[in-house]
Amino acid sequence: MDDTSSFTNSKRYLVEFKGILPSMRMMELLDSLAYYFRKVNYCISDESKLFNLLNYQPLIEDITASSNITNDMYSGSICGLITLPDDGSARLIASRCALVRSIIEVWGDGYTINETYKMAERNFDEVIRPIFPPIDGPNKTSNSWRVKFRRFGRSGRSGLDPAGKRALLLQFNSILRRLNGEVDLLHPSHDLVYLEDWHSYQHTLNLEVALSSQKKNKTNSLTTNNTSLEYSSMRNILGRIVASGPNILTDFSLKERPFVGTTTMNPVSAHLTAAAALVGKGDLVLDPFCGTASLLIAAANLGADVVGSDVDVESLFPTVLPDGSSRSKNGNFRRKDGSQQLDRTAEDNFDFYGLRSRLLDLFGADVAEWMHGGGGETVNKYQKFDAIICDPPFGIREKLTSPPAAAISVSGVATSPVKANELLNDGEKEEGIKKQLLLSLDEQVASLTILFQVAAHRLTCRSNNNSRSRSRGEISDSGTDSTTRAGRLVLWLPTAAGTTPEQVFSSLQKLTFITSGVNRSPQLKVLRVRPEELNDNLWRWLCVLERVEE
Repeated sequence: MDDTSSFTNSKRYLVEFKGILPSMRMMELLDSLAYYFRKVNYCISDESKLFNLLNYQPLIEDITASSNITNDMYSGSICGLITLPDDGSARLIASRCALVRSIIEVWGDGYTINETYKMAERNFDEVIRPIFPPIDGPNKTSNSWRVKFRRFGRSGRSGLDPAGKRALLLQFNSILRRLNGEVDLLHPSHDLVYLEDWHSYQHTLNLEVALSSQKKNKTNSLTTNNTSLEYSSMRNILGRIVASGPNILTDFSLKERPFVGTTTMNPVSAHLTAAAALVGKGDLVLDPFCGTASLLIAAANLGADVVGSDVDVESLFPTVLPDGSSRSKNGNFRRKDGSQQLDRTAEDNFDFYGLRSRLLDLFGADVAEWMHGGGGETVNKYQKFDAIICDPPFGIREKLTSPPAAAISVSGVATSPVKANELLNDGEKEEGIKKQLLLSLDEQVASLTILFQVAAHRLTCRSNNNSRSRSRGEISDSGTDSTTRAGRLVLWLPTAAGTTPEQVFSSLQKLTFITSGVNRSPQLKVLRVRPEELNDNLWRWLCVLERVEE
């Protein structure tokens, strides 16, 4: 069923992003849109088609976004207009976007306040009135509202004083007076938003100054040889907040988590990984390098059932020693307050977040044991997974357990990868050494060979029957179609800063051909790669691949 037809009679919304990870914003939004289509029985993995359906139009530039890792499609805008079928789709999409602050139904949009007012007036009967139906008596509070003011790009205090807010609202008085509800500044049923774009003014101002030798005069205007730029916002939008994104950074803060380690991934990056895998209720997810289970917690929070394994058993559970005492790799991990996490395990993290029912298994196993059912009894309980998500241990933050044969040059002296990583983990060493310590990109990707083979064998492939085996019986995919969707492999790949998307994409694509064997088509398809800038010398890439039919 092609549900893209629902976009024909769609509405315009404003998506407002949070000020973090600008390079990942559009990717997460597109992943959430793809999940929405999956819920309405239509699968789209073509990113360009999703982008066209979304009809994204950037409005306000995020001046904090790094120009090193943005491009035209993934512009570093802090706000943008999008097209969605209805409020329900907006709520579903926002609920999966950790980088989205809010999705706003646009009532009025213009380059002046008067233009914004006129558009809101035209939309009143069709868009605004149905949200505020006539209600008498005590239930009138169900239509209560308040107005929030947001100004992007203003230096100094960005807010308006009370007198300024009253004066501004008076210009929309005829619209606000017709809302069938009372004003409630504490707990309203609806949050309205008035947004001003000053970034565009500043951008235009900078251009004017660059083109003219004249300086800004003491009045509120800039006079150049050819133009006169008035000191005012360049765009004004009035609307209603339909949905807000989850506060993942706070709700899953590592400071509060019972069991963490030196390589525990931050909650936002973990959420992006799970969201890119398109997992939700009824899906089965594997992390074969789970460690303290940060990625699995993110997947479980989205509703998936999860299975985790790790060759380093001590990162999962305390090991009982011959003298009866226990030892845990992360047991002596000291937090900033000096406390330790003795006798804690990764399972305690699921209990802490109320997600224990989503954890099916957590056990020690090498990733190779997931190959062709050659593992133990626990491994063989699971035949197929809807997604495999992981942060493979490349030895960038921990010592390599089985170093490649190639030596690495550190400050001109050849040394083994293990020794190199010991230097890397020494906090006294300068950051610039990280670039020298990283293996070449092809060597990094080649170490993923077994993981790719596991993904080709264990991921579901699009078909007309669902044959996944679970430890506690079949769990229906509520809200999805009966067709098994193509499973996804989502992983993080560290590289030196400045590595291009084409280089990463090409290396991963080569490996899909190598792991497929001679005279066979690749069983995995590289969908996209997106970078996260860790520091001046080190990036890591979120790589998304999909299982394809042979």
